[in-house]
Amino acid sequence: MKKILLILLTLFVACSSVYAKGKQELILENELKTETYNDALLEQIKKHNFKPEAGYVPDEKTAIKIAVAVWNPIYGEKVIEGEKPYNAILKNGIWFVSGSLPKGWMGGVAEAEIVEETGQIIRISHGE
Repeated sequence: MKKILLILLTLFVACSSVYAKGKQELILENELKTETYNDALLEQIKKHNFKPEAGYVPDEKTAIKIAVAVWNPIYGEKVIEGEKPYNAILKNGIWFVSGSLPKGWMGGVAEAEIVEETGQIIRISHGE
């Protein structure tokens, strides 16, 4: 019986050692992956990025240019060209840009909402 217990104890110690070694290798592998990820993240942070104080869309002219650049491939240059003059109003950090129709005309115009700080397009639409 002592012999069996000794064999079992030896097997347990051997298995524990293999398990611990495998676990240690897994921990080292995960640390390496984390370190590699952190290095890549650090490189991204180190890249130069200039952000104007007024944001990437500081004025009406820029907001309109962005909106037209997005509208043209969606609705067609001819349609968008026919909606001049364009209007842009800044409210709470969002540019609301729209086309216009001649007086007396019925219908909808292209619309865009653009974040002043980032230039992100929030919404694009065209009324009917």
